Amino acid sequence: KYGFKTWAEKQAQYWRQVLHLHPCARLPSEALARHLKVRIIGPADVPGISSEMVAILLGTGAAEWSAAAFADGDGHLVIENVSHSVKRREATRMHEIAHVICHHKPPGFVEVPGLGVMTRDFNADQESEADWLGGCLHLPIPALTWALKQGFNTA
Repeated sequence: KYGFKTWAEKQAQYWRQVLHLHPCARLPSEALARHLKVRIIGPADVPGISSEMVAILLGTGAAEWSAAAFADGDGHLVIENVSHSVKRREATRMHEIAHVICHHKPPGFVEVPGLGVMTRDFNADQESEADWLGGCLHLPIPALTWALKQGFNTA
């Protein structure tokens, strides 16, 4: 939607100010999550989950998911795929935290026609917004500008 990218960039700066970080400083997902009352756990920490299900989620099914976010009382809960790399988990956390900051409606589940199975409802607009804001939270324009002035190169 119009103005979202500018708003997202301002959010990246705002949350650094709230957490008393330099505009170019790394914004740790753990610190932002704690401030926003977002608990982050792995599948093994889910009450009542079987060890067999944990083995599937972190084994044969690990490539199929990154995280799931839920409302949790006065905060939120993110169940993350702890089999992913630390960098991947950081990006995933920021994406899920972005959903919280944007006040996105959690996805529901819909039946796959003709198959009788349920799948997660996908809201492309919300996912796009969470992707963009998550990226801004990681690397806001001041940090990118600083890196460019320092001569950093990705090649």
